[in-house]
Amino acid sequence: MHIVTAVLTVALALIIGAAGIPKILNMGPAGKNAEHLGISTSLNRAIGILELCATAGLLGGFVVEHLAIAAAAGVSLLIIGALITHIRVKDPMSAMIPALGVETLALAVLALQIAW
Repeated sequence: MHIVTAVLTVALALIIGAAGIPKILNMGPAGKNAEHLGISTSLNRAIGILELCATAGLLGGFVVEHLAIAAAAGVSLLIIGALITHIRVKDPMSAMIPALGVETLALAVLALQIAW
């Protein structure tokens, strides 16, 4: 695996893992954000679990190559859902910038994982 692919994969895993834990625990801004977006606590926790599974898949991709591809694709789909939810509640574009950044990173990791 190319070093850039490895670094971006670990970065995505850290970002997604760090986002998932507060959702599972329903702590701090994660709970308030879910409420703002009209997401129930149980759905928010399920999203957090999916994010932790994606983290495991991205890191597991260092051992089983196709696992990282599937995880990056899953993250991309998860973020598309987040963006749709932001649009649904009419959030300003500035509120979507973090999700757009993660989506860009997920697509880059996906493309690099497929290429290598």
